[in-house]
Amino acid sequence: MPLSQSRINALRTSRQSADTALCQIRQRTRTKDGDTISRKPSEFIRHPFSHDDAVRHGEYRAVCRHITDGDTFDFFVSLGLDQYAYLAVRLKDVDTPELFRPKLPGEKQAALSAKSFVEHLIFNNYCRLKTYKDRRSFNRYIADVSYWQPKAQLWVDLAGAIKQAGHEKRESYERE
Repeated sequence: MPLSQSRINALRTSRQSADTALCQIRQRTRTKDGDTISRKPSEFIRHPFSHDDAVRHGEYRAVCRHITDGDTFDFFVSLGLDQYAYLAVRLKDVDTPELFRPKLPGEKQAALSAKSFVEHLIFNNYCRLKTYKDRRSFNRYIADVSYWQPKAQLWVDLAGAIKQAGHEKRESYERE
């Protein structure tokens, strides 16, 4: 016997209510003392970029956890639906000096300077990622990265900051 449209609608409503309640239960847990704690990673509880905004803009919320060099980083990323990943990312459209296999005199020092500059901006900081897959990038994702500036209350493009500070790869690193 087929279900009537009103019965189908009633089932949908009860299912949506159950899903909402389950979501709320997953996000809160009571301790032995009766306190409520969040089950979300602390990095994303106060992230200034909401999940809804991230989805709307086709981006991910992230926190930088490791800096390999001036243009390669590891991020803890919120994928949505309470799913998280640790992702190695190369910065799109920027090439900084090589830290591990420098080819020019002075390149390693310039690479350390670029890495230090980036560490001060994004390490353990809130970030936004717009990712792209690139086969030439050693199976890493490449991404546009923006970082949060709390004093100014705005997002800043990391590639622009690196270029403005003069930390891109050069043809020579002679002292001026």
